[in-house]
Amino acid sequence: MKLRAPWRRDTLKREVSLLSELTMEQQISSFWSSLTASTFTPRLIDFVWVADRCIQLNAQQVASMPLRFNPGSPTSFEPAWLANPDPAWYPNGLADAVHAAIDDYYRQGDIFLYTTNDYATGFPLTWTVLPAREVGVTYSEATGRREFDVAGEPLVRDRVIQISRNPRAGQLRGTSALRAYAQIMDALTSTTIASKNQATNLPPAVLKALKKIDKTQAKTLQAQFREGASERLPGEPIIMPPDLELAGTNLGFSSKDLQMIEGQEFNARVLASSCGVPVFLLNLVLAGGLTYQNPAMLGEFWFRTELHATCSRFARALSSRMLPRGSTVYFDPSHLTQLLTDQTNIEESPADNASPANLDNVQPLRPMVEATI
Repeated sequence: MKLRAPWRRDTLKREVSLLSELTMEQQISSFWSSLTASTFTPRLIDFVWVADRCIQLNAQQVASMPLRFNPGSPTSFEPAWLANPDPAWYPNGLADAVHAAIDDYYRQGDIFLYTTNDYATGFPLTWTVLPAREVGVTYSEATGRREFDVAGEPLVRDRVIQISRNPRAGQLRGTSALRAYAQIMDALTSTTIASKNQATNLPPAVLKALKKIDKTQAKTLQAQFREGASERLPGEPIIMPPDLELAGTNLGFSSKDLQMIEGQEFNARVLASSCGVPVFLLNLVLAGGLTYQNPAMLGEFWFRTELHATCSRFARALSSRMLPRGSTVYFDPSHLTQLLTDQTNIEESPADNASPANLDNVQPLRPMVEATI
């Protein structure tokens, strides 16, 4: 299969077929998987709490930002999809559709939007979010463009908008934000399982026999001790035979050692960096930071370094593919970057609407006489 650029379709030739590239990529992935013993699949994210939580945090924050419309001319009108692009699948409005799209962006590596209805002008009236895991992308030799399908059913190419997390030359799909962290996810899962096994399998106590006993007698004493421990009331002491002595409990291991907390925290911090999420949002201690950092500053840093880039790429794709020239949309991050007392849009900020910092929410004190009537 030959690669033809639309403007030089008759002169440029693709040296390696797309099928060969995909086959080579699979072979390379299999080779590295055999060395690392960690094969990535987006399904793995569902079983690693840090990875799933990071994606959910980014998705809900982007979805919480109001999508503003900037008309390019006085005759431009606000499209209906700005309120609700797909009332059938996302009846709660635009925020749910944005949340689903951003979740696919980090989890699958791509967002696929599909316009379902148009205005008379040809611009989209409604659109929906296609599940990225079910969308197939191929290269058409005849047109030199991408073709799309869902479960084998072809889609109208011009109605599909693909937003890849990390677009690269020669690649048809983006990659998940957690793909390069497969080893860390595997390590965190293994550490959690090992911690559970240690806490479950380690004996709670060690008994020492004061006289020589054989294996059968040891099994009998063990069974008697277990039976006595299971029948006792809470807080009731266990009476031990005179020929036994309590040598130790938990074999000297602390709960921190048994749960492998340091290893789990290290893996959790590394996974948090995959989505740019501040670690304090994952209930992890912020260690080694500057003394003047606070949650408000870290929240703004989160937006500037991660969420802004995601929102910007999403909004630009909507503006370039769904709006007439000159009109744009953008995500308004004022509720993330401004202090609560500085937010003035009461309708878009439920937190500020309920805050006593807003003088409109402060009820005047009634006279004592009126209160007693």
